[in-house]
Amino acid sequence: MEAQFGRLSGSAYQASLHYIWQPQLLSSSRFRPYAGIGVGLTATDRNIYGEEQHLETGAVGIATVGIEYTFPKAPIALSLDYRHSFAGYKSNYLRDVPLRRMNNFGFSVKYIIR
Repeated sequence: MEAQFGRLSGSAYQASLHYIWQPQLLSSSRFRPYAGIGVGLTATDRNIYGEEQHLETGAVGIATVGIEYTFPKAPIALSLDYRHSFAGYKSNYLRDVPLRRMNNFGFSVKYIIR
């Protein structure tokens, strides 16, 4: 399982929870690809014109693919991934934002709990 929080654009944010599948490669134990699927919550307090409004939220499904490098003697990993929003319920403001604009690339530093 993986939890994520990030900014989409302007004042739009997304928090999500993912189930991650991470196979072991035969050639390397430090580099590992992963894929996952999850659900997210999007929120914004601005309308399409940038004016402040009441907080609006929406739900979205997210698919993730990426690669991770784990350090041998430290509980830290570096990862690069792509998150694709594929379906969801959007609020009034987010209804004007196409799902393809919610897709993003990410670089992260992870603390590994074993």
